[in-house]
Amino acid sequence: MFLIATGSDPFHPPVLPFDDPRIYDSDTILDIHDLPRTMLIAGGGVIGCEYACMFAALGIDVHLVEGRDRLLTFMDTELIGTLTRCMGAMDVEMHMPDVIEEVDAGADRFIHTCYNYPTLTEIYKYATYDALGQRARRLASRGAGAAT
Repeated sequence: MFLIATGSDPFHPPVLPFDDPRIYDSDTILDIHDLPRTMLIAGGGVIGCEYACMFAALGIDVHLVEGRDRLLTFMDTELIGTLTRCMGAMDVEMHMPDVIEEVDAGADRFIHTCYNYPTLTEIYKYATYDALGQRARRLASRGAGAAT
């Protein structure tokens, strides 16, 4: 028996301008050099909640946009209620359910246009973190393969 654990790659939705150095995903966020004053996290899954809590604990003003009406829908409702309250106590501002429809990247700010919250404008040192999910890696694209 053998296990193939190829991992996953961050999903890059077309609405986020990933050519902007202030846009991060779960791979590139680990290379951040300067902490922003504010951060918008797109996606309220496990990774999005994890980074929202970490950056909020560092004193960053965190906004989390999630398309569903609650976080981590696969988990127990009572547990997620506690997590949501704790994140609120850390001043994580949650926008649920909502989706980012457009991002306008200016020199000193981003303007995020969302469906339910018409504009979230954060000025000056700003970062956006994408936690909208992962895509399975393809073995062939990584140069791995198995003979049959």
